[in-house]
Amino acid sequence: MIDSNLGQMWLLSYHKGKHWILIIIDFDHQLCYFLDSLHNFPPNEIKSLISRVFQHLRTNNAKTKEVTWRTVKCPRQPLQSVQCGFYVMRMMKDFVTNEFSMRWLTSNCGGKNSYTKDEINEVREEWAQCVMDLMSTT
Repeated sequence: MIDSNLGQMWLLSYHKGKHWILIIIDFDHQLCYFLDSLHNFPPNEIKSLISRVFQHLRTNNAKTKEVTWRTVKCPRQPLQSVQCGFYVMRMMKDFVTNEFSMRWLTSNCGGKNSYTKDEINEVREEWAQCVMDLMSTT
């Protein structure tokens, strides 16, 4: 992160227990956006880890503000489903392909409540194609 360009964002998928979540890190503003398709709050262990990373990367000893966390109301996966990994991949895709990615993020993923089966299948197919491409090169 220390060599980040101004305005560059970091996307971190994190596996907690049996569940995937997404954290979008704005190093310049010391902001972390937390996206969880089950609408949980950021776990203390990840908040602590990210805080330590920020402390380590600071280039001077001047007191700077603490990391700010913003919980984003993102698309919610269906109850009793195990689609969290695909939801994280879809949110990542939506963020990086959106012309106004910060507006998408700060408007709670454009106000989208859930993903359709077709939207999730699109990510599944892209992921499968990527794996097939990697397998064919080895």
